[in-house]
Amino acid sequence: MVKNSAMFLMRAVLFAYAIALCIPAEATRVIDTKELIGMEEVLPDFIVVGVQKAGTTTLRYARSCIDRINKFCCSYLLDTHDSLCVSKMELSFFGSKTRSKLSSFTDYKRFLGKTLKDCRVAGKSTSRFLVGEKSPHYTWDKESLKEIKEKIPNVKIILSMREPLKRAISQYAHFHGKVVQKNKLTKKNMGKVPLATTSVSTSAMVKAFNTELACLLTNPYELSYVCDKYLGYLARGLYDIHLKRILALFPASQVFPMVYEDWTNPSTSQPVFDNLFRFLGVSSIPIKIDETRYNAREYGLCVQNLAVFQDFLRPHVEATEKLIGKPLDAWKQNYSGESCIT
Repeated sequence: MVKNSAMFLMRAVLFAYAIALCIPAEATRVIDTKELIGMEEVLPDFIVVGVQKAGTTTLRYARSCIDRINKFCCSYLLDTHDSLCVSKMELSFFGSKTRSKLSSFTDYKRFLGKTLKDCRVAGKSTSRFLVGEKSPHYTWDKESLKEIKEKIPNVKIILSMREPLKRAISQYAHFHGKVVQKNKLTKKNMGKVPLATTSVSTSAMVKAFNTELACLLTNPYELSYVCDKYLGYLARGLYDIHLKRILALFPASQVFPMVYEDWTNPSTSQPVFDNLFRFLGVSSIPIKIDETRYNAREYGLCVQNLAVFQDFLRPHVEATEKLIGKPLDAWKQNYSGESCIT
């Protein structure tokens, strides 16, 4: 028994150490607000508000992490730009469902001041930075957006959207999947192998989706309640409702919706980032997309009889098309047979 306990403890320590190697310290540690005393108070120029499992972490982690912490555990995206400085921690400060360790708006601004200081220490050459953060719960917590509008009315909002049913499956697998194989990451295989292969109970997942769907059919606009009570597997993908809520608070000129399947595809990513940089008001640079996804897992998951969920989501996809002025044909595929997500 003692031997088994010692072995378990050793494995836990090694696992925690491996995770620490791949995640910047700012993303894992508890915030010591004493460290923020005297820091410059900075408001964000942009906020990535979601959605979860639509690449927001890949958008966030970038060069400062690569340069200063670990050379193969991060992606090359927003922070690659010398004029952009992105917080490595999800601050989750605004809204009724806040999980932030920051107790005041002053601390929030000081934390972004520390982020700015870290960018300068990292050797970025420009004297003018745009500072941003990302917290995916801002999308569905209706109080978050109201508070952001009240406190930072001129901030620019970025929303990454993924095909809603695959996003839902990915979220469920992330929350409830059982890791059956962890892969050792190296500089050579980073982006070519997933962090882990995960096993998921498809029957339990479909049951969870059905339970949430029953609630959504009676409370279609109470997404904050649904996401809080049922984790929002389907609700987080009702982008038309999220976008309408955002656009009711912020002018279209301050909102940039991104389609995950476009910006993660090497053949279509550059125009998306060109438009994003133009939206932010910085010069465009080449973006290297090598299909690396931060936090990526392999599920090998095939599910039958998903048509009922796709039938529910299809009108929302069509409404989203109208809002963003872009066809989303790939999202409207037929799920009446077997659907697989790798």
